[in-house]
Amino acid sequence: MRKMIDLKTIGFYVRALPLAALLVMGSCRSQPDLNKNIDSTQPVVQVAAIKVPGGYGYDVIVDGKRFIHQNFIPAIPGNRAFQSEADAIKVGTAVVQKIKKREIPSITKEELQSWGISFNE
Repeated sequence: MRKMIDLKTIGFYVRALPLAALLVMGSCRSQPDLNKNIDSTQPVVQVAAIKVPGGYGYDVIVDGKRFIHQNFIPAIPGNRAFQSEADAIKVGTAVVQKIKKREIPSITKEELQSWGISFNE
């Protein structure tokens, strides 16, 4: 006995097969490389505020290792801490920018004043 295939069933398979093929092919496609625009030869540099006696300092961290540990405000006589975490981050970020520009990462008193850093001389 032969079984007859309904035209509706054939129509369903004719439409469903290309869709199924597209879904399978789409799921096999590789995911985009999210790091393709990141230069892996460039180090990862971060600035972190640190709590020190009397206020804050900062660390410059390069590829997960501490590169600079600054307990006090540079360019100011004595060992005065930054009054706020934001001030420490601001100066630490300026140091990182100088390093990236291949400049000596020193900070002057004039720079501190222009950035509004309080150091109460």
